[in-house]
Amino acid sequence: MEKKELKESFWNLRNIGLIVVPLMIAISLLFYSTLFYFNTEYYDDFILFSFLIGALPYTTY
Repeated sequence: MEKKELKESFWNLRNIGLIVVPLMIAISLLFYSTLFYFNTEYYDDFILFSFLIGALPYTTY
């Protein structure tokens, strides 16, 4: 019997991470710029948390 080649699916964890993480960073920067525009006192903490959240999917590789 011939062995079937296992075709790699596009929707694996790495490709999903490469799509989701830039979107998360872009959305968090949008929130950051909005908070900076309204001059709230939390915008400097929010930029730190947004990069920490954006780096989470890369810790699994």
